[in-house]
Amino acid sequence: MPTRRSSRLFLAAGQKLSRWVGWNREADLLYVRGLDGFLTRRKAELIYDAVRGLQGPGAVAEVGSWKGKSTVALSLALQRAGRKGPIYAIDHHEGSEEHREIVASEGSTWPTFLATIEAAGIADLVHPLRMGSLESARWLSEHGIKLRFLFLDGAHDEQSVRADLEAFIPLMLPGAYIALDDAETGGPHPGVHRAYRTVLEPLCEEVAWGGAVLLVRLRGS
Repeated sequence: MPTRRSSRLFLAAGQKLSRWVGWNREADLLYVRGLDGFLTRRKAELIYDAVRGLQGPGAVAEVGSWKGKSTVALSLALQRAGRKGPIYAIDHHEGSEEHREIVASEGSTWPTFLATIEAAGIADLVHPLRMGSLESARWLSEHGIKLRFLFLDGAHDEQSVRADLEAFIPLMLPGAYIALDDAETGGPHPGVHRAYRTVLEPLCEEVAWGGAVLLVRLRGS
């Protein structure tokens, strides 16, 4: 059975080969796969491709950065699209309820997050908002920031997801995209799906699934 070190070496070799032949998308996604975090390959591909294909003005944000894996995926896609940053990376770095035990044993994810974005060479693209999701939504609103894309991967209970959606939807531009993690019917976090059906579904059209991440587009021009 391959060890974690051998897997990382394999990914690094694949990344180097992909860059050499000009397969930048594959190289970026292989780099992301080698990072620590909960973002699966299919999830990473979905949010990467969505951001790389964005058209029109508007910023990119994520709620729930953890150790920076999704932040890197979004930032590399932004670079490929030739769009200027920043990526607003929102997380208080003390873990949501389902991650309390991990944070209690390892400590805050903040130092690892900073190291991850520095190593990926994207620190100049990332604007971390080290605060709660609702506080960050107020901050974005106060600074007049409108969003073209949001990856929502914060707390997964229904009340929290509803509150996040209600706070961020007013910040989204017409036709903007929201990627909602763990939104599948009958999944391990049923509150996410219930919040989606109540708050978001009437306002959007479904675009694609990537693993348990649902990508939707808000109605509008």
